Amino acid sequence: MTDLIKFLLIFNWIVLFYTAWQYQGRNRNIYFSLLALFGAIFITRSANLLHNEPNVDTSTWLNSTLTIGKASDTLWTWLNYTDGRPFTVAPLWLGSLLGMPISYMSAELIGIFLWCVTLYFLAQTLRVLGWRSGQVYVLILALAGFIGTTSYGDHVGYNSEVASMWMLALAVWMCIRWLNQPTPWIALFLGIILGLLPYAKFQNAPMGIVIAAFAGISWIQRKNWQVVLLLLLGGLLPSLGFVLYYSSLGQLETFWNHYFLYYFYYSYTDEFSKLTTAQRFSPIRFLQLSLTHYSMRWLAAGLFTAVGLLLLHFFRKTKTALDWLALALLLTTYYAILQSGNNFHHYALYVPYFFTLVIGIWGRDLEKSLLQKLTLLLILFGGVQAVWNLWYRTPLPPPDHDELAHEVAQIIKQNSDPDDRMVLWGWADRVYVYAERPMGHRYPYTIGIFYPSPLHDARVVDFLKDMEENKPRIFVDVCGTSLTYFGSEKERHEATPEIGTYIQQHYELLKQTENVRIYKRMR
Repeated sequence: MTDLIKFLLIFNWIVLFYTAWQYQGRNRNIYFSLLALFGAIFITRSANLLHNEPNVDTSTWLNSTLTIGKASDTLWTWLNYTDGRPFTVAPLWLGSLLGMPISYMSAELIGIFLWCVTLYFLAQTLRVLGWRSGQVYVLILALAGFIGTTSYGDHVGYNSEVASMWMLALAVWMCIRWLNQPTPWIALFLGIILGLLPYAKFQNAPMGIVIAAFAGISWIQRKNWQVVLLLLLGGLLPSLGFVLYYSSLGQLETFWNHYFLYYFYYSYTDEFSKLTTAQRFSPIRFLQLSLTHYSMRWLAAGLFTAVGLLLLHFFRKTKTALDWLALALLLTTYYAILQSGNNFHHYALYVPYFFTLVIGIWGRDLEKSLLQKLTLLLILFGGVQAVWNLWYRTPLPPPDHDELAHEVAQIIKQNSDPDDRMVLWGWADRVYVYAERPMGHRYPYTIGIFYPSPLHDARVVDFLKDMEENKPRIFVDVCGTSLTYFGSEKERHEATPEIGTYIQQHYELLKQTENVRIYKRMR
């Protein structure tokens, strides 16, 4: 990005924040304003689109998309080769069906689009809450400034938070918009959206339960039993449909292992994180994940300050059901970010949306002078964040040891056809993307096998079953090398006797480069 382009982009965002402050008390065409703002987000991000892996999760979802596109049984592959999050992969899959290449750049563009959808429903929610259109624009702009200018890999990469947020924003808007006058179809659709949330990200479940409880209790108080039943039915339909599908194939155990037990052990045991409960839910960890990187630090600090001040207002005021909903969503946001015990910064992407929503709920009855101070706070922190990001923004560098990943991928391409599957032992998902080969095992990584787990035996059975059904042409062991995120020499595939025997019987060593062993299936 040249200095001239950087200057023009910084000037553009300064003008946006300045005019937002000047016209906050006036009504404005919110739809035109949002459309222009979305354009500014796309233009600003387009000047620095990524070409490298921003985060390993993005590679996971691209691998799944590639594998679905080459599958003979599309539904089974979509449900089982998406790391238990089929509705995280769904937007990428839809993009590929519309002709978008399966690449990091396409994933980022889809992520930007989903952020804009989230902003749209957030704006509509604020309007329902009674905010003037000029004030809505200020709240949305503070969040848009971050989205449009960030260049941090964990924030620009496509991840399950981005894929979940638009669903949560849609559900909250529907819940509040039709709270007093629900219709049967709205209740059913709201229930379905909430029921799908865990299939985009398991940590969404408490948020979905809170929203459903809020709507359900409100409708029960009005004795509107039909919509309550339809809300409950809609919430159960996704899981019921999955259970019926797996049962029809005699694979119900696969469903429980893949969707429930897998995330139960991930979330509530020390299988992946050795932190104690106290360490896991420490406020210090929450602040570290939210404030550590400059890409979101100023916005998060402004949102925390605003919510902290409004919390004092919350304790003093006469509380409504909406006020309690905001507090519950705030607590579930805290929970969702910290619950896994892993220090992945993209977990903090829940903060911009939910904290802005809480400000919208708790701040809707502020006096005019206090409201002006609140909006000034958000404009200052949001503006500083946007300018700071643009000033320090640089192209995303490639991951460490990327030359080796490309070398391995090139060897795979030379020794397989485009429709041939491959399996990677370890955790280096970008090799799948570089090699452009579909997965031969339902998970792109194998840490779930070589890490101690109550599901170990079931995972070994699934692995061998997938290997026999798919007969992947290439098998690559990256454990103990510079490519893998996790997996030492002690955790190479031979350390699992059943798998070591299978590879020895069906594969021959093709090449070894920097301790990465590449095997080819014997015909």
